Amino acid sequence: MIIPRSDLILPQRGFFIPRAPAIIRRLPLGMPGFDPMPWQRKAAIGTPTVFINQLQSSISSGSNSAATGSDIPAGSTIFVALTNNGQPNEAISTLADSGAGGGNSYLQAVQNAATASIFSCAIWYCLNTTVDLPVGSTFKVTTALGQYGICVIVVTGAKGGLDKTANVAQTSANTGPSLANNPLTQAIEILLGVYNSTNTFGSFTEASGWTSLGTVAASGLPGFAYLIVSSTSGGTYNPRTSGNQTFAAVLATFMATASSSYFPLVCAEMPVRGSFKAVAY
Repeated sequence: MIIPRSDLILPQRGFFIPRAPAIIRRLPLGMPGFDPMPWQRKAAIGTPTVFINQLQSSISSGSNSAATGSDIPAGSTIFVALTNNGQPNEAISTLADSGAGGGNSYLQAVQNAATASIFSCAIWYCLNTTVDLPVGSTFKVTTALGQYGICVIVVTGAKGGLDKTANVAQTSANTGPSLANNPLTQAIEILLGVYNSTNTFGSFTEASGWTSLGTVAASGLPGFAYLIVSSTSGGTYNPRTSGNQTFAAVLATFMATASSSYFPLVCAEMPVRGSFKAVAY
């Protein structure tokens, strides 16, 4: 019995479903009735794994974060939420890890504009690390003035690159941001959102459908959450507090790893009057 593969994206041209398939074989390119267009596997993004969560800490600029408790192998995709937890009007300048030979290189995806009354936040990333980060590895951030918080996650299947970003520095108090930048470039993406409040609030509600990665405290310190989508309509990062606050928030979306193309096996119907029909599985 031949069962179609459910994890394949099937091209919609040149193939016919056989009435009574008899054999499986790879048909040569150019055979009548066979379209040589390769097929692709559907992309998939894995659940993020948190390696460091110090968003509510106040680490001095230039000092090391907490150490990782597990190895992060070379070839990993790392996303980092960063917050200014020291003083307003402070940009996050650099991010480095303690990997051998100078570590991995990180890029800033998004950061809100620094203002005189807002604690800023940012998302940095490395899509494909070149250096292994063994147990006990640390990260280090420099800021213009003072202290930072950090949350480090690793995600599989998200090497497709940065897609869309959005940010806000809310100087007139309200209950939360509403960040979106749709439509997305592709259907399968991971959305990352960071929230940072300068003030104290009574309670915090995460955006609907989003999963928290970094906890949010009533002290007004930050939150970090993700949403994996399967439609270009994307999603909106809109966490809410029980009272009006001034805050900063950022959103960045990253595309799924590009699928590899290949020519599939096809099922060929036994010849009938000199013709055949084929379908790939």
